[in-house]
Amino acid sequence: MCRRPGAGSAGYLRDCSGYRERLAGALRRREVPSSRVTLVIAFGDPVVVPPSRSGRHGGGPRASLVSELHDRLLDW
Repeated sequence: MCRRPGAGSAGYLRDCSGYRERLAGALRRREVPSSRVTLVIAFGDPVVVPPSRSGRHGGGPRASLVSELHDRLLDW
């Protein structure tokens, strides 16, 4: 589900998307370069994030997370 943000947040958000995802096991994602910052908010069960391969970020359950701007391919 995608939609434009409400009038109160229109100056801060480009768009909003909602989805439900259930996985049988761990999953790593490959992200292409982007000029967007992605904010994920879990309204149900927490999102379980594995530690980063670089070791800069620890893993664990998260109620929300942010994906930073990047200029090269990232493996999560």
